[in-house]
Amino acid sequence: MKKIIIQGCEVTTQEELHSMFQQKLGLEKVYFTNLDTLRDGLMWHVPVPITVEWTHYAVCRDALGAYADQVLNVLYEVQEQLEELFTIQMKL
Repeated sequence: MKKIIIQGCEVTTQEELHSMFQQKLGLEKVYFTNLDTLRDGLMWHVPVPITVEWTHYAVCRDALGAYADQVLNVLYEVQEQLEELFTIQMKL
């Protein structure tokens, strides 16, 4: 199973977070411009099975505020839809 790590301590803007997803997943930028395209990219274009580990979430949450929670909700929605093919691991 492939695993990518999103290091929240390196994120200070929404654009940086989307860029990190895009780079780690190797997909076109079009899938990482907002929450809807992020959801679509994760649901339909990411090779599965995959684990997304988000480290330093609390630091990222401090920088992005509620937007970090919204992205996390998208990840949980995708996990619910894809079940064992998409897994999230959080490290505060």
